[in-house]
Amino acid sequence: YLAASACLPVGAAFGAALAFGLDDEWHGRMLVAHLVTNLLGWIGFTVTGTLVTFWPTMLRVRMDDRAERLARQALPLLAAGLTVVVAGSLVGWRWLAVAGLAAYLLGLIWWGRALWRPLAAKGLREFAPASVACALVWGAVGLVWVGWLLAASGSWPAVTDAVPTVAGVFAVGFGAQLLFGALSYLVPSVMGGGPSVVRAGQDWFNRASTWRLVVVNGGLLLMLVPGPSWVRVAVSVLVVAALAWFIPLLFA
Repeated sequence: YLAASACLPVGAAFGAALAFGLDDEWHGRMLVAHLVTNLLGWIGFTVTGTLVTFWPTMLRVRMDDRAERLARQALPLLAAGLTVVVAGSLVGWRWLAVAGLAAYLLGLIWWGRALWRPLAAKGLREFAPASVACALVWGAVGLVWVGWLLAASGSWPAVTDAVPTVAGVFAVGFGAQLLFGALSYLVPSVMGGGPSVVRAGQDWFNRASTWRLVVVNGGLLLMLVPGPSWVRVAVSVLVVAALAWFIPLLFA
């Protein structure tokens, strides 16, 4: 959490620099630095630190005995990888940034081994952990996608052109699903009232869970496939509706 907090003002500074009318080359480099510092640093470090205990809690199983140790070991690699990505972006060396992303991904794999045992013990039987699991998959997809863009694009402006699509994947596939999954478990728990009341509250969030997950994740896949604009619009409406269904369930 301390590392995540340190990333926030740095990422904000990169974002503020984008308002100073930079040329296309510097705009692309600063945009990537801003994106990865906030996404991989501020949000990424927070998520990896939280899921050490929160993931097995959602699954209602014992935490992997290695979880805390693996997280401590992964943090230096995650921080080093993020630093290399930012440095590569600022100096304009795309391959250096790709190497930093690879190091960050290795750190995630090292940390993520602790998530498998709780998952194998219980499986995904409720909406909350299933939504978080989908979010983690999309986060990994987005990370690899950014690396591919940096490696395959011929210039930083070309990377900039693809950022809105990648940002959409992170916002919907990763961010929204992570948020709604976590809240689906936390809201009933924080409201309290005893085990039976908490279970009754969580039962509401589990309603139509398969439909909601399929629409959001399948719809996001369809939106990334080239096709007629009306199909993309229709699919996007369904995805938003499936995400927004959390609100009436919350009041119910």
